[in-house]
Amino acid sequence: MLATTRTAPPIKRSLQGLTASASKKNKLNQMTMLTSTAPTAARPLTPLVLSLLQRNHNEHHMYFAGGLHNHFPHTLLSQFALGASEERLNREWSLEDPDLEKLGEPVQNIAMNEDNWREFIGIRRYYPNYLKFFDELVQRDGIIPTTVKYAFDPVLIPSVLSGLLHPLIHIGFGVEFSSPLVTAEGLAEACTHQPKMKPVLDATRKHLELNQSASHLNYNRKRIVEFFDTLRKDARLDGMVTVDNDDKTAATIQKCAEVIAEYANLWKIEETPAGIQDALHTLFHTTTDLYASTGLRPGHPASPRLDFFLLHLFTATLATRHLLPHLTIAASRDLLHAHFTICLTFYIARGRPPVQPTLLLALPVKNSPALKTWDQIAQYAHESEDLHVPKVVRTLKIAEEMYGQENDLWIQAARVTIDKLVIKAGEWDRDGCGYEETWGVEAEYPERGNH
Repeated sequence: MLATTRTAPPIKRSLQGLTASASKKNKLNQMTMLTSTAPTAARPLTPLVLSLLQRNHNEHHMYFAGGLHNHFPHTLLSQFALGASEERLNREWSLEDPDLEKLGEPVQNIAMNEDNWREFIGIRRYYPNYLKFFDELVQRDGIIPTTVKYAFDPVLIPSVLSGLLHPLIHIGFGVEFSSPLVTAEGLAEACTHQPKMKPVLDATRKHLELNQSASHLNYNRKRIVEFFDTLRKDARLDGMVTVDNDDKTAATIQKCAEVIAEYANLWKIEETPAGIQDALHTLFHTTTDLYASTGLRPGHPASPRLDFFLLHLFTATLATRHLLPHLTIAASRDLLHAHFTICLTFYIARGRPPVQPTLLLALPVKNSPALKTWDQIAQYAHESEDLHVPKVVRTLKIAEEMYGQENDLWIQAARVTIDKLVIKAGEWDRDGCGYEETWGVEAEYPERGNH
């Protein structure tokens, strides 16, 4: 095989102000009670995994190289859950440790506490202070109560959902694997992110308050292609964000928030346990299609192109899944809807590429004898030194365990990932495959470690 180059207790409505207010008919202390078969780890965390997580926690900062995110817990836990050997897990440390920055000491004379913690949100240099604060809270109050209280605080939730969803992903790993260390890191990471997604989240809430009428294009799993085709062809967005924008996400937030809100509110999530289950299923389908079916042009030498930004929408879906059982029905609805809103934002920023699941399922890689089973795919994931491939593969595997094969959607997306990034040693696409100009040139932004 070829390796790639490195590249709780019920709560009140905690997302209030993020999206729409819930129907008063719902009891706020009713939990979602997801009955999923999605596994956490294949086995309890071993002493080696626990010791490596502790070393990362004690030694490494959340940010390095000017703002890239520390992915070590994501990759380590994903490799572990996919069955990696201890040798491979130790190798992950040796691969990532040289690039990561030292944690450093907390900023002096700033004692973070339950009264002042909101005052420093968005300032990265306070990460050690926040980490100490959340370490103490998680030890005192537990993982779930601390996560629910702080991650879904109305002031912090826009930051949790910013940074390409990295804080959400990190918190999700902490909750899923019952790791106090990873949970505290994720909460500290959220507190040191600017709430850049707040404008689109606020616009979505305000739009729904003013527009309660039904639409002919209510969003659901059967209408994913139709929905995104309509958004792709919406002339109001033409020219708003171009391939020449240095920060396409910022330009999208600045110029397109009202249109994003309009489309986001076409998803009507039923506020019942069954409705939340169905919405999660829809989110898994949506993010899989955005990740795996948008960079396809049969016969083009660059196809398939797997967008580095859209992949995070997908892997964050697993984090959302693991948080939902600890939220009320109303807060669960808001988290799912907010995640969807972020998906629309990045879909526009990446150039509104066509969503083509039929083409995805027809790709010849489905016949590859080396990629017939999940065990084969996992072996390639172990070979890869990429920080995201194991996470993508594991999330797809869990989706199949939750929802069945569904025409081989999940395993086909995994095959495409492995074939492109491991077997053929390809790179993540950073140009935006929805921009026609990017199909005629080599990628300008090859994979540089992580984001």
